[in-house]
Formats: sequence, structure tokens, C-alpha cells
Amino acid sequence: MADRLTIQVVYAGVSSHQVIDLELPPGSTALNAVERSRLTELPELAAQNQWELGIFGRKCQPHTLLEAG
Repeated sequence: MADRLTIQVVYAGVSSHQVIDLELPPGSTALNAVERSRLTELPELAAQNQWELGIFGRKCQPHTLLEAG
């Protein structure tokens, strides 16, 4: 098992997009990645308490564990 997971968190909004590279420990979830990316601080996301999440374009739940690959 890897010591760290190398991932990208991507936000694609109507007028902007962001790509954030992160390293997270094994056992991290999709929600952990979003929180660590700090994308929730963007004005268009800050007012929301729920987001559509996906891994490789497929919807996932916030508690979905991240894996390498």
C-alpha cells in the first residue's frame, strides 16, 4: 500500500475552473479531498453545504474511499 495518494481535485464552474494537486493519506475520502483542496472557499461554492462529487466522471458519495489509479 502506498504511503500517500497523489490525486487531483477539479472544479469546473460556469465561468472558471480549478485543478488542485494533492497528496493524501490512504483511507481518505472524496469529501476529505474537497475539504483539503479548499475549493469550498470559492464564493460560488462557499454558500453550498452539498456538492456533486465524482471520480473519473462517475458520481460518488462523499464517504467514497479514494484509491490509486
